Amino acid sequence: AFSRGTPSRKAMSAWVRDADGEEGIYGRVFNSPHDSLGSVLDSFMVGINMNEALSDPVLAPPIIAHISNAISKVASRSASGFNIFIDEGANLLQNDGFKSVVQVMFREYRKLNGVVGMAFQDPEALAKTGIADAVLQNVSTMFFFPNAMAGPDTYTPYNLNAEQLEFINKGSEGRGREVLVVKRDPATGWEESVILNIDLAPLGDAVRFYRAGTDAIQQMEALQQQWGEEWRRHL
Repeated sequence: AFSRGTPSRKAMSAWVRDADGEEGIYGRVFNSPHDSLGSVLDSFMVGINMNEALSDPVLAPPIIAHISNAISKVASRSASGFNIFIDEGANLLQNDGFKSVVQVMFREYRKLNGVVGMAFQDPEALAKTGIADAVLQNVSTMFFFPNAMAGPDTYTPYNLNAEQLEFINKGSEGRGREVLVVKRDPATGWEESVILNIDLAPLGDAVRFYRAGTDAIQQMEALQQQWGEEWRRHL
């Protein structure tokens, strides 16, 4: 316990609920009877929206530390492997704490039979984070979408050959939705690449399960509100 009126007590008051039942501004985050995050991460699939936490300079560091620690614990005891995907990497990596966590993920998690993926809309964004070398030296597979707006130096950090760059600059030329997949073994220098057809139209009506964006989220939320746990049956 901290004495009344001390700086330590004042600082801690933001994170707890006091004897009078008054909850600090961040009391709802960490002052819980049990760790709900640890149990959630044991589920088959989990999504974590980091936008709110990372936008708060006070809340971000402890949130990142807690999530990182929880993921590490779950990963270390996983017998069947795991997959972590980080979307909108450019935005999240603006936070120095999260940037450090990502470097650890790419360097260490493969040793735990894990796969870590990260997506950027701008191919130059990774280079601007300052951790491009730490990430790329531990990456064996990369996906590139066509990008007619790419400049001469846009893809320099990725060390692509002329044929690969030609596909990125010109695209599939009427062949539908395609991406370039590049696989490498940094230890031996081995490399192969392939142009992959990712057009999901042949799936027919099942494509609705892959919808994304604001409209799809609003539809999902409306179904959840109307049908509760049975919402999936009404997609």
